[in-house]
Amino acid sequence: MTMRTLLLAGATLVALALPALAAETEVGNVFEKEFYGAQGIRGADVKDLYFQDTVFEQEKVTTGPTGRTALQFLDNTRIQVGPNSTVVLDKYVYDPNQQVGQIGVKFSKGIFRFVTGGLKNKDGYDLKTPTATMVVRGTKVIVAVTADGKSEFTFLEGTGRIIPCGGDARDANTGQTLITTPKCDGVSVGPRTVFADAVEADTVNQANAGNIQGTPPAGSNAPSGGATGGGDTGGNGNGGPPGRGGDGGHQGGGFGNK
Repeated sequence: MTMRTLLLAGATLVALALPALAAETEVGNVFEKEFYGAQGIRGADVKDLYFQDTVFEQEKVTTGPTGRTALQFLDNTRIQVGPNSTVVLDKYVYDPNQQVGQIGVKFSKGIFRFVTGGLKNKDGYDLKTPTATMVVRGTKVIVAVTADGKSEFTFLEGTGRIIPCGGDARDANTGQTLITTPKCDGVSVGPRTVFADAVEADTVNQANAGNIQGTPPAGSNAPSGGATGGGDTGGNGNGGPPGRGGDGGHQGGGFGNK
């Protein structure tokens, strides 16, 4: 057996021993221009999420007590993520030519503003909380999952249906808040109880004052311009270096009742 044959055989054995690497599926990118501490988690990889960073299928997006971010998918579906929140971009398949696909999102905890995009087949959305599945029909909705497991769905525009993990489903009209309990024993209409500045208005319609937040060079520390005020009327934070974001006065103070 020649040396060349041995080398080829060895290379084949190594290739067979290595696990197949799945191609990463791009979902969209970060739409929030300022950095408020949001992170993306994929397996053992944890990264800060800055303006225009790409997010991928199976990525978990998390925020801290004063955190927030906004994501825009390739089909223009948008999710604004409030403080103390976790959302998993579970599945994303999209054909831009036909404008059809499948979008799976798990709202694990916290508060979110969800706006449907250009997906023509609305049944392609698979939107879940720990206690319910949300069916949407051209919808703008605030989703809140409280610490005790209750889920609130406030339909700002459009209509939908809430299917609890137990009990009967219920249709939702514009302006209604539908609630599922931690016991998963049905859906009721009630008052909205969870609020956060990060989701009260569409990020796409905001001025997004301040410097555009880009990914810092490798080895840099997190931006120093992320200081936050004490609520929706808080003062400006300390300005960071050029291009690193400065105005922290837009940051909300987390959940609270109104």
